[in-house]
Amino acid sequence: MKQFFFSIILIVATVACKEVYDTPPESRVQLGLYYTNEDNSDTPLLTTYGLGQDSIWYDAENTDSFLLPLSDAGVSTFVVLIDSVADTLQIQYTPQVTYESMESGFYYTFWIQTVMSTANKIDKIFLTDTLVNENWHENIQLYLNDSTAFTVAD
Repeated sequence: MKQFFFSIILIVATVACKEVYDTPPESRVQLGLYYTNEDNSDTPLLTTYGLGQDSIWYDAENTDSFLLPLSDAGVSTFVVLIDSVADTLQIQYTPQVTYESMESGFYYTFWIQTVMSTANKIDKIFLTDTLVNENWHENIQLYLNDSTAFTVAD
């Protein structure tokens, strides 16, 4: 009889326990690609990776928008190859720890301060929303010129 009650208590205790960990939300900055020449409707070929990182975030993908992760350091620098023309993109921001819930814990939100880049393929930068949080939406618009940054020798 004792074993029966012990078995029932053990089964109830096992069933009553649940996993209390959820993956915390991710805050990623979303960038949109646009051409300064509105007649150009091509979708750019994109490759991007972070400086000082060994991960390639996008590898030769045709896209007109993309997401990039930000570190908690306050500045992230990326190499962005658009149609095989390289630009360096630097995003400066203020990281802020945000509490989500007991199940998922804390995650970072970011407040973008400045965005800078080289001017090979990227012509203009517009900051559309400075808050980067778990709701992915466009934060930065990159306007591209039609040039290839390659010159042909005569």
